[in-house]
Amino acid sequence: MSMAPTMSRASQRNSRGGLLGRFALLTLVVLIVVGIVFAMLLTKTIRRGELQQAAQVAAVLSDATMGDVLAGDDVRDGLSKASIVELNMRLARAQGRASIVAASVIRADGVVVYSTDTSQIGTTKAPTTGFSTALSGVPHGEFIADPAAVGKQAHDRSSTLVQTDVPFTPRGAKAPSAVVEICLPSEIVTSRIESQRRWTYGILFLGLTVLFTLLLAVLWVAARRLRRDADRHEFMASHDSLTGLPNRVHLATATEQLFGDDDDSSGGVLMLLDLDGFKDVNDSLGHSAGDDLLVDVAERLAEFAPTGSTIARLGGDEFAVVLPGAIPVQRARAAARRLLVAFDRPFEVRDISVSIDASVGIAIAGLHGDTRDELLQRADIAMYAAKRGKRRITVYSDDLDPMGADVLAVVADLRRALEAGELRLHYQPKVNMDSRSVSSVEALVRWRHPERGLLMPAAFIPFAERAGLIGKVTLWVIDEAVRQCREWADQGHFLTVAINISQTSLLDPAISSALVAAIEAYDVPASAIEVEITESALTADLEGAAEALAALHAHGVRISIDDYGTGYSSIAHLRALPVQCIKIDRSYVAGMLEDPASTSIVRSTLDLAHELGLQVVAEGVETQVEYEALLAIGCDVAQGYFCARPMPGESIVEWMVKLTAPTVATTPASPLPDFAWDWSATE
Repeated sequence: MSMAPTMSRASQRNSRGGLLGRFALLTLVVLIVVGIVFAMLLTKTIRRGELQQAAQVAAVLSDATMGDVLAGDDVRDGLSKASIVELNMRLARAQGRASIVAASVIRADGVVVYSTDTSQIGTTKAPTTGFSTALSGVPHGEFIADPAAVGKQAHDRSSTLVQTDVPFTPRGAKAPSAVVEICLPSEIVTSRIESQRRWTYGILFLGLTVLFTLLLAVLWVAARRLRRDADRHEFMASHDSLTGLPNRVHLATATEQLFGDDDDSSGGVLMLLDLDGFKDVNDSLGHSAGDDLLVDVAERLAEFAPTGSTIARLGGDEFAVVLPGAIPVQRARAAARRLLVAFDRPFEVRDISVSIDASVGIAIAGLHGDTRDELLQRADIAMYAAKRGKRRITVYSDDLDPMGADVLAVVADLRRALEAGELRLHYQPKVNMDSRSVSSVEALVRWRHPERGLLMPAAFIPFAERAGLIGKVTLWVIDEAVRQCREWADQGHFLTVAINISQTSLLDPAISSALVAAIEAYDVPASAIEVEITESALTADLEGAAEALAALHAHGVRISIDDYGTGYSSIAHLRALPVQCIKIDRSYVAGMLEDPASTSIVRSTLDLAHELGLQVVAEGVETQVEYEALLAIGCDVAQGYFCARPMPGESIVEWMVKLTAPTVATTPASPLPDFAWDWSATE
């Protein structure tokens, strides 16, 4: 068994790997930028620390060399020669220890009262930021890259200098009145924190490296998890959760590939398999056992499927096998027979041996269909033909579906009609036989085709059911019928409207919800709406139908069984259902005049129905003789062409007015008013 994904896993991994690499590179670049910015900030902080360290050294030197030498008068009037000599001696000793390059004492007005460069004594220096800051009591330092700017002595040094301005408060003074300016080689402070700088940068580099490694690890783990999740979601989107086989989505891709551009590579076979007897397993052993059986069937099919084929589960107990390549009909049959060998041995389910079989429908690309949808449809037709004919394998042929092309055209046209609003409702009255009055009608859908004229339901409803459009048609019928009921009520005519619901629509919760919503939206009593479901549809899934009908009945909707007598059920069987009315099939009504057995069946049905409190409607009453015969045996309601043909909603009121006109009422000798009036005026 093989599969044909739209993108190979290798290319997906390469794509994801490239994405991971790009994200890792982007992360590395971001971390490098962050490291550079952080290093710059750290360097700035370190240099600030160096300057603070230099200022502290300068403050100590200033206090040690000048603190007990300079007095306030010295600062104000200038130093004596003795003081200058003393300072020179002290600074000379300090230079040996601290490598002082130059030192000056500057008064608050900028006059230099002392300097190691004697040429500067007595000169006035322009105030600087450092000078002003120091004069306010805060030491200040800055790096000087040009020693010549400090003086000749400094110019003889080639290293970068640190110039510090330290506030000086003479003995007896309370505030700084001068600034001591000391120039030191930058090495005197940078050497002390160089090891700290290297350690800090090392920690920064190590931290960023660890951070990048952790981010890369987290990213790798997250990418792997995302990749696993993506792979899992991709697998779940294209595979059946129960069996692990490809699902409809994958099957569509595999089938599409049978119709390649290259004539040499296109072609293939689509086989649809439906299990025979699976419902009995579900009913007797439960759905869980049924699931186990489906898993075993999937494994068997994988074992017996031809090499290179794709096996898919379409849902329920239906499987598909796609075999690519130009394959003749006989080889396709042989492949199908090999598949059915998988069902020769019983399956073990919950320690019980279960024997089931399968029906196979075969359609060959190019021979039986030129598109994916057409091939699926033809294989489906062949498969159902195999089930109906009790033939295990059936290859599609035109005689299995003589309307094949027309079906597709009708379905496409019906989709357009739903959007274009071409559907119409006609209403057929139901006559109360005792009072000869009308209190209810049946809504019957018509299609006003722009080319083919007015189409009856038989011309399109079967195709709507087959194409899955019956739900949309039913939703439209519900809304239009309830709206018309409201319109008649606003005109003073309170009629019950019966709506036909198929088995599929009855079991669809959306249909029931739409009916209840329409009743509430148009503000009509729920009892004014009657749901008609055929007896055969009811018996097909009695449990599901009973549940759905009970829910509608709980809202107040009337329930009627249509075509009664054709589904092989008994009235006693219907006692468990919330039914208010049964409609006797017209075949029994038409047979009453010639077949005494039909009369007996109708009479006994009436007696039992009345015993259970059910109303009985006779369908297909076409003659006055039939009407009188039904009236004689106690039938409640008559419906048929003798009473009235189906008519548009706007014609119902006009018909009822004519029905109750004095010309009708003044003919009491007639057993029935002239319901069969001239229809041509309104048709």
